[in-house]
Amino acid sequence: MRDDMLVAFAGDQEFESADIFFCSEPVLFCAFFNDTSKATLGYFGVFIQGYLVPDDVPMFHRTLRALVELPRNTFLFSSAQLSQETHWYTGIRFGVITPTSLYTGSVGTWSPAGANARRILINNRLGGFQPDRVLNEFIGRY
Repeated sequence: MRDDMLVAFAGDQEFESADIFFCSEPVLFCAFFNDTSKATLGYFGVFIQGYLVPDDVPMFHRTLRALVELPRNTFLFSSAQLSQETHWYTGIRFGVITPTSLYTGSVGTWSPAGANARRILINNRLGGFQPDRVLNEFIGRY
């Protein structure tokens, strides 16, 4: 599939003039550009081994490590959980940039009672719990 993709792009003016390739999901697609001289920026929001059959996982981990070791490439996750899971399975540490936006309500603010001047920016999309409730319970203990 990789070779077919590179053949399809051969001679494409925009492909040839691109400085950076952006890849996301499936992560495997990021490996398509491993042998080019172009920088790759990967931003992932799914399990790194998603879409792979079990027999392909060890080779993919080696390919991923080769991609990460190239200084021109940058790879990030959209959640700390995915980054930590990937570190657990691959031994590779990745940065995290969570998607946030005020207009969708994915970011909010919280402040403990009596501390109106200080507000904490929180991500409202933390799975499994409501961050404002957890913070209120925590502050209530002290």
